[in-house]
Amino acid sequence: EQSFAAALELAPAFHIARYRLAHVYMSSGRQSEAVDTILAIPDDAPLPQRDRLYIDAAKAFFQFDLASAIAVYRELLELYPYEVEARQFLAEVYFHNYDEKTAVDELKLLALQEPENEFIWGSMGTYLVLAGRLDEAQEPLETYLKLAAEKAHPLTMLGDLARQRGEYQEASDYYAKALEVDTNFAEARRGQAQVLALLGDSA
Repeated sequence: EQSFAAALELAPAFHIARYRLAHVYMSSGRQSEAVDTILAIPDDAPLPQRDRLYIDAAKAFFQFDLASAIAVYRELLELYPYEVEARQFLAEVYFHNYDEKTAVDELKLLALQEPENEFIWGSMGTYLVLAGRLDEAQEPLETYLKLAAEKAHPLTMLGDLARQRGEYQEASDYYAKALEVDTNFAEARRGQAQVLALLGDSA
């Protein structure tokens, strides 16, 4: 956020920096700031077609006009089929639109294109867990862990998967490993507290 803001102070017409800053706001739960920032990019700003499509899609997505966002990301991918970021966002929009199957299908295409991309496997596993497709979630989450073994998030997601399966001790073990990696990872600590309570250790 600080870097993008500094870039805009130096070059107020650097609209891709403004676009990126809007994504930072959205990712951190500051939707109103994200919308204000992305709408500050003029419709007639001199931008390449690819950049304009990314901005138009984000304008729709941030205001939860999901049908329009899907249409723009689809147009972008027709013109630039190998745009990883566009397909990632398209999958996210489908998920927000309660179309988990299509979201996962888009991520599977990305996994063929960039099998080393940990974000793809993590998102795929997350969507499958949240959709209740627990058996399908195991493999992508294990792949995510292999690619990001130094992070607490894949261990936490595997803990969430085990918890949903009713395998509380296994879930507790995953959460404990996640907290060894990052003692301040709130999702792992919350998950650990929940499964310990289910195991009868309320203290």
